[in-house]
Amino acid sequence: MSLPYAARTGGLPVRAWPPTTPRYIRGLFQGVGRALSDESHSLHRPAADHEPPNGNNERVRTTWFDAARCSTLTQELQ
Repeated sequence: MSLPYAARTGGLPVRAWPPTTPRYIRGLFQGVGRALSDESHSLHRPAADHEPPNGNNERVRTTWFDAARCSTLTQELQ
């Protein structure tokens, strides 16, 4: 189940969320917790596991986060 963008960002009042929302939100955090606590994998693994092949996240990461842009971003954030 995917919540509308407004619901995920707090744009909708809680009363407008479907009854399955609490289970969905808890599931997200439980999944993140399990992925982050698995020290047998690097921290890059949960992000990679989250990306569907050729999906939007992968396209943004590979298009925007090339070596030059990563270097510029790192310098700007310091």
